[in-house]
Amino acid sequence: MNNTELRGLIKVCSQDLTDAGLVLPKVPTTYRIATRMTKNLGLCSVARNRYTGLTTKIIISLSKDLTVDIAKDTLMHEMLHAVDECKSGHTGRWAQLASMMSRRGYHITVKATQEEVVVLNQVRLAKGGYLAKCNRCGGETIVTARHAIVEHPERYHCKKCGGSFTVSKG
Repeated sequence: MNNTELRGLIKVCSQDLTDAGLVLPKVPTTYRIATRMTKNLGLCSVARNRYTGLTTKIIISLSKDLTVDIAKDTLMHEMLHAVDECKSGHTGRWAQLASMMSRRGYHITVKATQEEVVVLNQVRLAKGGYLAKCNRCGGETIVTARHAIVEHPERYHCKKCGGSFTVSKG
């Protein structure tokens, strides 16, 4: 996904919000594609600045492996946070807005679906992640090179079964 495709999705999602009777706050909103963000699909933040007032920043983590539908759902998820001015988290008004947009064909979830997790994990491994695998139960987790388990796996144990880890380069 590139910036042109993102702008197209922003137009579609903005129109869908308008059609639902919702509007983004009348504050400057910036959209950005994050190339290094691998644990989240998106992020919305509202900053309060005493000079410029409120500003909203929406960041979408888009990999070539993510489908347009996942990107669109993620963008709408973050835009709903912006409509709510990031006040409700994933409860209250935001949850009502998400439910309303889900009835309009979006798949708005709080956590990534299994399909999205698989893609995110592939991206994390491709970007230099390490796979830590439990020797007892086979449970896996992906960590960055900066995580201490990479250098000292003997210091860590599986939360599920207490087993030891083997760490390998992604």
